Amino acid sequence: MAFVLATVLRAALIMPGWTARQYEALDTDALIKVIEACYIYRHEVDLAGEEEAYRMLLEIIRTPELFKALCGSHLRGEADPVNDSLNPA
Repeated sequence: MAFVLATVLRAALIMPGWTARQYEALDTDALIKVIEACYIYRHEVDLAGEEEAYRMLLEIIRTPELFKALCGSHLRGEADPVNDSLNPA
C-alpha cells in the first residue's frame, strides 16, 4: 500500500524536466529567433536552411547547458555564473 501511495504522490509532486527549464528561462529571444527561422525557411521552401535551423533547435533543447547559456539564469548574488571566479581547472 505504501508503494502505491508513494508512486502516486511522486508523480503528482515532481515537475517534468522540460517544464522546469521553461519556468527557469529568462530571455528567450534567441530561441524564438531560431524557431522563426525554421518557420520562414519552411515557408520559403528552403529545405537546407530549414534543416539547419531545425537541427540547431534540437541541439539547444537537448543540451540543458546550452539552453541555460542562451536563456539566462535566475541565480543572483555569489551563485550567479557571471560572478563565478572559479578556476576552470
